[in-house]
Amino acid sequence: MLLVFSMFLGWYLVSKVCQIRRVNYLGNKTSINFWIYSFGILLFLSILCQGLYTLAYGGYLGIIEYSSLIRSGLFEEIPGNKFSFLKPFAGISMIASYGFFGLIISQHTRKIIIIGFFAAFIFSLYLLYTWLGRMGFLLYLFTFIFGFVLSKTTSLIKLLTLGALCFVLCLFSAYAVSNILSLKSSSSIISFIAREISFPFASFISQLENNNHLDRFLIDFIFTPIYLLPSSWWSSWFTQVGEINTEVIMGAAKGVDGVTGAIPVDILTLGLMQGHFPGVIITGIIFGILLRYLQFKVFSVNILGLRYMLEAYLILKISLFSLFYAQPNMVIIGNFPLIASVLLCSFFLFAKERVKFL
Repeated sequence: MLLVFSMFLGWYLVSKVCQIRRVNYLGNKTSINFWIYSFGILLFLSILCQGLYTLAYGGYLGIIEYSSLIRSGLFEEIPGNKFSFLKPFAGISMIASYGFFGLIISQHTRKIIIIGFFAAFIFSLYLLYTWLGRMGFLLYLFTFIFGFVLSKTTSLIKLLTLGALCFVLCLFSAYAVSNILSLKSSSSIISFIAREISFPFASFISQLENNNHLDRFLIDFIFTPIYLLPSSWWSSWFTQVGEINTEVIMGAAKGVDGVTGAIPVDILTLGLMQGHFPGVIITGIIFGILLRYLQFKVFSVNILGLRYMLEAYLILKISLFSLFYAQPNMVIIGNFPLIASVLLCSFFLFAKERVKFL
């Protein structure tokens, strides 16, 4: 109750400042061309970054052999790979595919847009397979579905109904993908759901009973910007909240004493660890402010289809996913492709206006 109330409080604290403005969602030829070129450049940069990063592993196909070992923590990144920092940049192809699809559902169906979408979509599927992230793979696919649904209906009842169906379908899909990729597979769908949904409750109760890590005093929020830097630069600076949570529940950190998995931190446990119940309130306020600001920025996009895709991304990847995986490093790293894409597109827009001015 404290968390929900504080989220609404944070939302309304900035509602007067970040007021939604009406914009022309039709766009013009110049605007459409700008987005086509921007998404095309994002796709090219994504392919280039992945190619440079995988040189140490034998190229685009060679990385597949190592990917599962890297993700499990049983195999570290190859020492001396000077392009390891490019790995997260490859994810901008997913944002490019969202963008091309947004243009398509806005009735812009030129051949270059169709080709761009399929190229970005196929490369993104390959990329997600090398990353071996179950929920990332499913959220990527469901974002297209939800973005399309948003473009076809404004009925809240229909959206909630379809959202509930998507959630159930997502659980069954996660179970199937887990068994296919042999990632945390289960003998039955019941045991899978019980395990996947129970960890927020287990984390909260374990931290409350342990009572030794409830005084981090917002350090996890203060250090959030450093997660934009390569992990080798900051991983030894301080103990992350997720590492502490894993040690409390599993008895050791990931990669130590046979522990191959990590216990993620949900938003309630994250708030509790910042300063007990006052920490929960502060965390809720921060989350509410973040959601309101992001909604304000999404609604300022001038192509309706792009707005729907970004809105779907905001709902699924940030609003929903961050409730269960709220530790700042996971939020930043998980949304790094979006952050990088926004910065790049902002640079493209600045360059476009600068050239026009000259």
